[in-house]
Amino acid sequence: MQKWSDRAAVKLQKHGDYRLDPLHYSSAVGKGKNSYTFAYSNGLTLVNIMLNGRSSKLAGKVSVNSGRKYDFNVARGENKTLVIPAMVKNNSVTVEFDGSWSVSGIV
Repeated sequence: MQKWSDRAAVKLQKHGDYRLDPLHYSSAVGKGKNSYTFAYSNGLTLVNIMLNGRSSKLAGKVSVNSGRKYDFNVARGENKTLVIPAMVKNNSVTVEFDGSWSVSGIV
C-alpha cells in the first residue's frame, strides 16, 4: 500500500557512501505538495520523519493524517528527524509535505 500521491514529482537521490552513513545514503526528493501513505495499525503512534539536507537546504511544512502542520528548516549538509504524534484510523498513515523536502525514511 505504500505510495506517493504524485510519484512523478518524486526523485530518488543518492548522497555519498552507504558504508559511511547508511541511514542518510539516499532519499526521496521533491518540491511543493506531495504525500506518502502507508499501512499501519490503528491507535496512537509516533511517526519519525528523517529529513536529509546533505545535498541542499530544506524548508517547508509536514503533517500526519491531516493534523497539525509542523515547520521544518534543515541547513545544507545537515539531517533532522521530526517526531510527530498521530492517531491512526483506517489502518493508514499519510504524511503530507509542502515546500522543499528530502526524506531518507519514515518510521
